Amino acid sequence: MNWQVSLTRTRIFIAIAITTLSGCLVLTAVDDCGASQKKKWDLANDWRLFGKDLAGIPFGPDSVWGVYSVQFSPKWSWRPFNRAMHFTSSNSWLGFHNIDGWWLGETPEFKKPLMGKNMGHGNILRKIEKVGPYDWMDWPVGRLACHTWPDPQGKSTMSAAVWIAPEEMVVQVDGGVWTVGRSVGVQGIEQRRSAVRMWIDRAANDIGPADEILFADILVPLWTDNYDASRPKTFAEILGPNESRLRQLRVAKGDRICVGFYWHDEATVPGVSGIDFKVLQVGEDAGK
Repeated sequence: MNWQVSLTRTRIFIAIAITTLSGCLVLTAVDDCGASQKKKWDLANDWRLFGKDLAGIPFGPDSVWGVYSVQFSPKWSWRPFNRAMHFTSSNSWLGFHNIDGWWLGETPEFKKPLMGKNMGHGNILRKIEKVGPYDWMDWPVGRLACHTWPDPQGKSTMSAAVWIAPEEMVVQVDGGVWTVGRSVGVQGIEQRRSAVRMWIDRAANDIGPADEILFADILVPLWTDNYDASRPKTFAEILGPNESRLRQLRVAKGDRICVGFYWHDEATVPGVSGIDFKVLQVGEDAGK
């Protein structure tokens, strides 16, 4: 076996010359940089407080992630979350600190819809006395949570995490949701709940109503439903027998896959929901 290594300006190729039993010479080229490697995105791992060129949303690898306020009734309208900061003990969000969060800047503090990442060394992974002596916040370090709008706007406006396709491809979507809190009868966390929906907004159409709804009006489960941060209710579970739809989603450049949270009728105050959201490329251009 003879090996010949050649360098190009962009990739390293290994040419393998194999002499077969019949005396034929077989050449095989291997792209050491993984040209065929599929792309993957993870909202928690990709979370940033700034986007391309230090601008706002979108952010992350390939500028695929965004967080938006999406009104869906009586008409659809989109607004990107336009403020981002690291919340400290002297400038906290809902009493929480050491959170990297995006929010809609024109909303008042006590009504602030926000999505953030627990960066650790804060006050979340302990009892939150202001909530109640038996309440715990189920928001592990490195994970994301979303706060929805209060009533009446919360019933018609979502806080949504959005993945924006950087090119035409076939993707698989994974993830799940849980309610960030546990309660034993003092101030029921069941009063702080959200509904969730997943939909696709196609770039070929005007940004507005969902072009394809994967699920909607799903109540984010409580820990008493046997779901929590260690075992979220997955998107596949929500879809049930239709979960295969998540494994082969064809998207064009600019298409948006969205997961939005909004106030559920069973709740009396806005909920805080945990979210995992991952997208994996599983196929080449949908048009090929």
